[in-house]
Amino acid sequence: MQRALTAARESLAGLGVWYPPSLAGAAWPEQHADVWLLLRDERLADFDAWLASCRDEGAKRGCDTLLLSSENFQVPRTRPALKRIMANWRRQTGGETRLIYVRRELVDLACSRALSHLVGETGFYFLHRYDLRRWARHFAIEQIRHERWFRRQQARFVALADGPRERLAARILAAATDRPFPGIVTGADNVTAGRLASAPAILSYGLRVMHHYATGDGVNVPSAFAATLPVLGTPHLDEAAFAALTDSFNAGVKREVMAGIDEFRRRSPLAREWSVWFEKAASGRQMQR
Repeated sequence: MQRALTAARESLAGLGVWYPPSLAGAAWPEQHADVWLLLRDERLADFDAWLASCRDEGAKRGCDTLLLSSENFQVPRTRPALKRIMANWRRQTGGETRLIYVRRELVDLACSRALSHLVGETGFYFLHRYDLRRWARHFAIEQIRHERWFRRQQARFVALADGPRERLAARILAAATDRPFPGIVTGADNVTAGRLASAPAILSYGLRVMHHYATGDGVNVPSAFAATLPVLGTPHLDEAAFAALTDSFNAGVKREVMAGIDEFRRRSPLAREWSVWFEKAASGRQMQR
């Protein structure tokens, strides 16, 4: 979806929507995750300066809408800053702000998130000591809390399952502007977790860790990926056996995630509410520490 918005940047500008580039030298240039890091690190003056430059560029192009996109904008730690920035925008420009929340089916989203943990993009999964069912129950609670916060902010929800996935970017633009965008098409290859993890993705992480310790580069920077490609292109293993192991691993992850979410859903409404309250209190204590 974010690739589609990037590819259509100039044509969207002609339709009154400015999808600005991220920061110079951004690790994720097609979305605004690098900009989100400014919020996470409380560099609010830097974020405000970037946002002002985007507003000015959009105005030069005659755009009446500025669209930002990153799944990381939902992170609880940055929500107060996000709320403040939206309030400042309304006060300074007299304009409107809208939050658009793309809602994926819970098991599909949980499988995708679990695999991102397992191949090393984050370390939070390991706090649950490889217990995928426990992790999935925790994840279901976390998602309820996320969605409740966005509902309180009067966000507009776009359900991934309610329309063709290749039309996702157009549906988000319509929710943001109340106008149709029939020419915007999204590649559907990364919108769902049909095949959860590939053998190269798993191998790549281990190689990127080695690259990190050899060079000091982060495991998710472009240079780390580039360094692993020649190695991945030279197989020295039983590919059939590794593919079978990967298939078995994917099936096991999905089975355990579904079981954990089913266990949560079978709880009584009161027990589910108690779980959400307890998780909120526990996360508050953790932030204080």
